[in-house]
Amino acid sequence: MLFNKISKIMFILIALTILILSLIPVPPQPEFLKLSDKLNHLIAYCLLSCCFILAFKSNKTHGVRLFLITMSCCTLYGCIIEFLQSFTNRTPEFWDIMADFIGSIIGIFVAGIILCIKKKL
Repeated sequence: MLFNKISKIMFILIALTILILSLIPVPPQPEFLKLSDKLNHLIAYCLLSCCFILAFKSNKTHGVRLFLITMSCCTLYGCIIEFLQSFTNRTPEFWDIMADFIGSIIGIFVAGIILCIKKKL
């Protein structure tokens, strides 16, 4: 029960952090930093989807259904943020969404490993 509440709090904090960091203005970056930007997206959405699974897994939502819900929600969140960036001095990028999507899938598998370990304890 406590684990579930902590996971929900972590999910909300990570979602808010992603939103804030994605919408604050940044100066133009050199081309070689583009890869680190995609890595940041991947890590952020990995954490977001992992916490989503840990926070909202239940007897009714598990397996493939939970996988699809998590992947869809996290990717949609990334798409919404990319759209919102068009109203700031930032530029929405397709490859950011792809990094969000891949990070979400990795996070789902990480959450599965955590749940397996938790079950054995």
